[in-house]
Order: sequence, then C-alpha cells, then structure tokens
Amino acid sequence: MLHPVSSIAQNNANPILSGIFEGSPFLVQAGINPALDNGRVMDVRFADPDGMRAYYRENGYEPIWVKMRGLYTRKAKAALEVLEDAWTHGLNPTQYHVVQIRDLLERDNKDALFALELLVSDGVIRYVRDLSAMRVDSSLVSATIRRKQTQPVSEDVLAYVAETSSPDRALSAFEPKGNLYSVLQTELVELVKSEAEPYEPLLPIRLSGVLRPGDSHAAVGKVRERLGVSKPQGESPNYYDDQLAQKVIDFQRRNGLADDGVIGPRTLDVLNISRKDKIERVIANLERLRWVAREKPERYILVNIPSATLWAIDNGRSALEMPVILGRTKRQTEIFITEIEGIRFNPNWTVPPTIKKEDFLPNLVDDPYYATNRGIEFVQGYGANTQTIDPGTIDWATIGWDEFKQIRMVQNPGRSNPLGQMRVLMPNSYNIYLHDTNKREYFQKDDRYISSGCIRVSKPMQLANFIMDGKPEWSESKLQNILDSQRLTEVFVDNKLPVFILYQTVWLGDDRKIVYGPDVYGKDRQLISHMKNKGLFYIPAFSEKNDEIVYNNSKEGVARVTANP
Repeated sequence: MLHPVSSIAQNNANPILSGIFEGSPFLVQAGINPALDNGRVMDVRFADPDGMRAYYRENGYEPIWVKMRGLYTRKAKAALEVLEDAWTHGLNPTQYHVVQIRDLLERDNKDALFALELLVSDGVIRYVRDLSAMRVDSSLVSATIRRKQTQPVSEDVLAYVAETSSPDRALSAFEPKGNLYSVLQTELVELVKSEAEPYEPLLPIRLSGVLRPGDSHAAVGKVRERLGVSKPQGESPNYYDDQLAQKVIDFQRRNGLADDGVIGPRTLDVLNISRKDKIERVIANLERLRWVAREKPERYILVNIPSATLWAIDNGRSALEMPVILGRTKRQTEIFITEIEGIRFNPNWTVPPTIKKEDFLPNLVDDPYYATNRGIEFVQGYGANTQTIDPGTIDWATIGWDEFKQIRMVQNPGRSNPLGQMRVLMPNSYNIYLHDTNKREYFQKDDRYISSGCIRVSKPMQLANFIMDGKPEWSESKLQNILDSQRLTEVFVDNKLPVFILYQTVWLGDDRKIVYGPDVYGKDRQLISHMKNKGLFYIPAFSEKNDEIVYNNSKEGVARVTANP
C-alpha cells in the first residue's frame, strides 16, 4: 500500500506538551488524564473524550500504542499504516491525524509520547466509526437506512484493538465484507495508479436528442474516436454507419444498457465518464455500501435504481432477475429499506396525492369526467359512510385543498388498472411499492424512469411466487384461481421478506466485471459535492519522482508518500 508522510507536523502551543512530565518513568500515564480532561491534544479535538476516558480509566491509564517508559510500539506503526490506507476505502486519511502521528513517530519526542498515544486512539475511533456508521449529513440518507446504522462504542473499539498484537487484523474486522465492496476497493487503487484515457480530451460529447444508426451528426466523429472506430472509406465523418453501431451495441452490453445502438441520454452519460468521474463514482458507491446492513439475510429483494433492475436473492444467489420501471426525475424513487408483509392480488388503485394534484386536477378543470372515463370513481368517507360523488357537481377550478384531499379517486380491479394484477404490501413512509402494470411495452425502453415513484415489475407472477415460497398450500394453481376470481384478495407471508431499494451507479455485471451506470438522479454529484465541502473526500494524485509518490488531498494540499518495501 501507499502511505502519506509529512515533513513537519504543526505543533501549536499547548500546556500539555510542555515537558512537565519529563523524567517520570510513567510519563505517558501521567499525561493521558489531563489531556482527556482538556478534550484535545496538539489542537486536535477528540471525537469522543468520554469514551476514551472510560477505556483508559478502566485500564489504569495503561497505554495501547506506546510503552510507559517512553517508547512507541510496533502496534503504533501498524495502526498508522491502516489509517494511511484509509483512502482505499474512499475515506480521507487526514481525518485520522496521520500527518501528526507520523511526525511524532519520526521525532521520537518522549515528552509527547502520551500525545502520540491519544492521537492514535482518537484516529482509530474515527476510522472505525467512518467504516461502520453514517458520516454524511442525514439529509442525504433516508430515515429507514439511518435507523439501520449503529455507531461503535469507543471504549469497546479500544478494548478490542488493545487485546491483539495485530491492530491491522483487528481493524479489518470493521470493514464491510461484501464482494462488491472489495472489488470497488481494488478498482479505486487501480484507477488512482492509472493514467487518463487518450479519449478524455474529447469529453464531454454533446447531443441535443438521440442518435440512431443512419443519422448524421457532428458528434459522430467524437463517438468514433471515443470507441476507437475508424471512418469508413467514402463516407462522411458525421455519418453513423453500421460498423460504429456495432461498437456502440458492444459498449452498451458491457455497461448494462439497452443494446439497441441508439445513443440516448443513458448511453451518452456512460460514454462521457472520465477516469476522474470513475474515481468519484467508486468513492460515492463505497460510501453508500457502508450505509447498508453488514450481513443481509438469506432471502431478500434488491432493487438498484441506476441499473433499473430487481434481483430476488436466495442463499446468496440470484433466483430471479428482471427489468423494472422507476420514478422520473421529478418524482424519484426513494432509497429505503423495508419488509414485505404480503401481496394484494387484483388490487384497486387509489390515486396518490401528487398524481391527483399535478396530473388529474388540471384535466378535471377542463373535463370533470376526465377520470371517470378511465374507470375511476370519486368517493368520500369510509366504511358505512362511504359516498360516491358525481365529479360533474364539483367546481374543480376553485376547489380548496382541504376539500380536495377528502376526495379519493379509486380505480377498481381490471385490465386498465395501473397496478395490473398484483401489488406488494411493503409499508413505508414514501407510499412506494412494487407492482404489476397494464403497460408492459415500457419495459423494452432503455430509459425506464417514467413512473411517479413506484416500482413496476416485469415478471410479477414470478416475483409473487418467490415472495410466497415456503408458504403452506401455496401453488401455481392457487395463484391462478385468485387471479381468475378478479376479486381483491390479500395474502400475507409467514415470514417478512426484506426489501432494499438502493442507488449504486457502479455494480457487477453478469460476467462479474464492473459496470459504470448512469447517475440518473444526480445523487453521485450531490454526495461527492457534500463530501468535498466537509473535508471527507480525498483522491490521491499519482505521479512518481525519486521513488516518491505525491498525493493531493481534497483541500489541494500535498502529502508526500513512499511505496511500501
């Protein structure tokens, strides 16, 4: 691995470092408690001084990383190497005091050994927290995912690493263990070491619409150069010929796009990804992977928004995969975690508030029977007090919001119902669920972000059987009898099935190779911008010089690094 080194760490005036403990055989112990009471050392505020104090008090203020008589241990060096390698997780090593720690190690100042002890402990606590829990503003993460986060107890973290002679092995226990996480770490290191691609000066390629084989456009030449395709003899450089179309199709297949040769917004987005963009996307995706539960159950359902795909997972393997339709940009499908309680077959559809207000109301002003002509009833009240309303009796142009909210628009089960033949019961605060659809032709589109937030599934009955698998007396014939009845029927599962609605713009394709997908909602850009503003972002800039490698951190400062022997 590669390790940052500083020339000289800044040592601002601090009474704790004044050398008052010089000559004491237990100078490290003597310095720890006052520093913890002060809540800081070397102008570094501790992340959790109370947790650190609890650990050291419980253990008689015996140090972990240095010896009481004035020597640091190899454990301190091993811990520093882990903290310096934090960038391979997409973390910023400077958050863990690596510059100050290495400077203290090199100077071997016995008066400051207790400062070294506390800086390493605080760095380790911060590092483990960032690996294990949320480190970004809660506004960027849904409440259901935030509730899954548990922050490690500082006292337990220090006790755990103190008991081992190999802190690197101990700290690795806090790293996410998923295959994708490991692959993205390797990809990040390789990207940092690599040069920019030759085609990057061409980017971005711009199109105002879509480009189809046989079209002519000024951008065709750039697409050729981007994909390494020479111009055919006798053809205009702006002509989109069959040879280029085949290269585009191959590119689309490798990147999880509809392989139709049409260069639309999704294909163009991926064509325009540079090396720097890839690094940023990998860091953003490593961040999101740390938000999700470390160990998933044996059976669960996963929907990845950027790939517009659903997987039903059974014992670590994909038992079912299908394309899905998701929310448009103005009505995005939210990122959240919930559980399936059952399925509603032959469902009715109650028009959601946003669709009522933004889609139906303007049309009702022009034609009060706009929704009625589509099989939708207008009702008020519940149970025995339910009343059907004639929409022609309402002045939709002047209706108040309070009155409008009281009116429900309900479509009964049937062929024209937008929910099709099934809706998955999965409670959540966003009113988003998996469901069938009456417009199956949309699954053939490359851009499948057209819903109002809910997730339309292309294989509804296969999904229903997966959800009901293991339920006594469930069978294909029972399913068919329910559908044939055309009556609204709810069937509940015996064991709730977790559902993960995630946003990963980098994933593993069918060949287990990395796929860089589109940032459909711009969430990568939003997350990276936030991380940069908070000092959480760090990209090492790779260049060799006299056996040294220089890295620029997110604040454009420079840290010197040398390769491991």
